[in-house]
Parts: sequence; C-alpha cells; structure tokens
Amino acid sequence: MDSGSAVHLVSQEDLTVRGKRTRRRGPPVSLSTANGVIDVRLMARVWVVELNCSVWAYVRKATPPVLSLGKLNGQGFGYFWPSRGSPCLITPEGARISLNTTRGVPFVTAAFEQGPTESSKGASTPAGR
Repeated sequence: MDSGSAVHLVSQEDLTVRGKRTRRRGPPVSLSTANGVIDVRLMARVWVVELNCSVWAYVRKATPPVLSLGKLNGQGFGYFWPSRGSPCLITPEGARISLNTTRGVPFVTAAFEQGPTESSKGASTPAGR
C-alpha cells in the first residue's frame, strides 16, 4: 500500500491462474519509475485476503505489489498512524488492521489471490510513504 500511488499494481508473476483469467485492457496510465516514464494498460482483478476485498490492479513484469491508499479510501478504508504509534487501516466496517513497519515504512501482508477460498501466496506490500 502506498500513499504516493494513484493505482494498484501487481506483478505478472504474482497472479494466480484465476487472476490471469481476469486480465483485460484498462484505461492507459503513465507511471514514473526509476527507469523513466512507462505506460500501462493491462489490469487484473486480485483478491487481498487480509483486507477481505478485491481490487483492479495494473499488471507489470517484476514490479512490487502496491495498494493505492487513495483507491482504498475510495472503497471506504481509512488510514491512521498516531505519533510514535503503530499505523493501521480501518475497514469500511470499522475493524482495525494493524500494519507492521520496517525502517519507518508501513507494510500490510497481502495475498494476491482471486477469491477467499484459494490458498494465499503472500507478499509484503509497503503502505504509505
């Protein structure tokens, strides 16, 4: 999860067979990367087990998984990080999801699966900037 990203991202390699079946062309977006600006259009529906929701994410080869904090806010999620405390997400139902931090960067453990009945692959996703 990233407060500086306007879109969700997922690596082609992290998609399950079911996730790969949901791939489609979406509206084009330009992303600024360390190697310059790239244009992406390919999207896939991914299930995030820990958040109990699915999201449409742009698909790239060998990219770290990213959940857009702004997009999640649009789905009813909130975000709170008290001074000297631990950050958390607030679900649309009001439940708190604690986030771990590594060197001041919040992470949520995300599983990129198509549905809640599939087993999780698991991947750490940074939250906020």
